[in-house]
Amino acid sequence: MCAVIAGFNHNGVDMITFRKLLLQSMENSQETTISWFEDKKIRSVKNAEKNDLFELGNVDTPLILAHCRHYMGDFAYNYPMSGEDYAIAHEAEVHTKSILNTFDLDLHPLQVFPNEPISCAMILNEREGAELGFFRNGYKHLWYDYEDDDNCCWVTTRKDSFAESDITIFPKLCEAGHHYRITEKNGYMAYQFVEGFEETKP
Repeated sequence: MCAVIAGFNHNGVDMITFRKLLLQSMENSQETTISWFEDKKIRSVKNAEKNDLFELGNVDTPLILAHCRHYMGDFAYNYPMSGEDYAIAHEAEVHTKSILNTFDLDLHPLQVFPNEPISCAMILNEREGAELGFFRNGYKHLWYDYEDDDNCCWVTTRKDSFAESDITIFPKLCEAGHHYRITEKNGYMAYQFVEGFEETKP
């Protein structure tokens, strides 16, 4: 089991809300990685401790992503990767590098691995600015809340993390087989890449 949390707001992510969500997910976590968009680059902190969250309090970013590993047996597959232009985190039984390779081949992981459990979020440094992308198939859950008024979005693999953090947000379950995008310029978009995914996870 792992937890993925992502936040997007073109006016700046609410870091208090992000810390609340992440602190809940860090309970009993073996390892935590945080990545965010700053100065037109992706910055990352690996093996983050709870004290690191308060140092991030002054970060002004439209985009942030965190991954908490709760089971070290997932290490062979389920770990985040990042560079200057991207960061990706997921709860899946597919190697992170394999997910990245599908994009390099102009394919989508939902097409290439239709029978492997996947829920994934990524932050990208695109020419048009910061971008948040996320998707799932029917084997894993991924929840999101998007507010059109301020182009703000929260994504998490744990629906209960909002209530446990005393945050009044009522997330929706992502449609299996859809890829969601939030950008600074174009706002919210969703595309169906694969049809016919059945909900196999209760």
